[in-house]
Amino acid sequence: MRQAILVGDSLTQFGFDVAYHGWAAQLANLLQTRRDVVSRGCSGYTSLSLRALLPHLLRTSWPTAELQQLGDILVVWIGANDAACPPSTQHVPVAEYRTHLGAVLTSLDAHFPSARTRLVLTPPCVDERAWAVREGIDVTLKDVLYPRTNAAVAQYVGAATEVGESKGWTVVDVYASFMAVTQVNDRAALFCDGLHLSAAGNDRVFKLVRKAVLASQPALADQALEATSRAWPGWRLLPAVSAGPEPTRAVIDGFRAQGQQ
Repeated sequence: MRQAILVGDSLTQFGFDVAYHGWAAQLANLLQTRRDVVSRGCSGYTSLSLRALLPHLLRTSWPTAELQQLGDILVVWIGANDAACPPSTQHVPVAEYRTHLGAVLTSLDAHFPSARTRLVLTPPCVDERAWAVREGIDVTLKDVLYPRTNAAVAQYVGAATEVGESKGWTVVDVYASFMAVTQVNDRAALFCDGLHLSAAGNDRVFKLVRKAVLASQPALADQALEATSRAWPGWRLLPAVSAGPEPTRAVIDGFRAQGQQ
């Protein structure tokens, strides 16, 4: 079965946390029988560290040309940690972020030449106060310095958009979607700690990703048993059990030849 490959930081790694309606888990549910969803989310990583790790991920998970042909949907979500304010050890200057993100996209393009859907997600906004409290900062101080700010994140959103578009990838603007929630309390509810996503936040990201995926491959929306986007036919298309294994195998092979790539 062809694959949807997700690459990123904790926002991707935690995307399978069903307790928070993980967006990656929802995507896997949407694509059942059509695409295997493979996650390479790396908590705490930046564009620099992901670029350094990527050759290992590609070499160990997709070492052959045959396996590389399975990559059909690519999703890259990196930059939330890059945008941490100095002197954070995770901070990556925005100019360097552009370079590293571009290198990641180029590597994925080269490794998965048959991919038909390629998405870059922008870093989301943050709840500055909630994250500062989580980090043990006294936010009642007059001149408190927040470790993450939306003013900083916005620079990385612009960079991700520029790089993604220049590489021919579809940009999914998570930041704009979250900032469109104008009520402060409602926006805060998108996070479980100011940075990582709550159930509401994951639901919102999933809807954005689903829209982009189905816009690029509309056939994946067809849930019918006979849909040729499936990797195998629905059970109602199979001959009666009494027919034996050979006729059943012939139907399965014929179905796959029709549409599954």
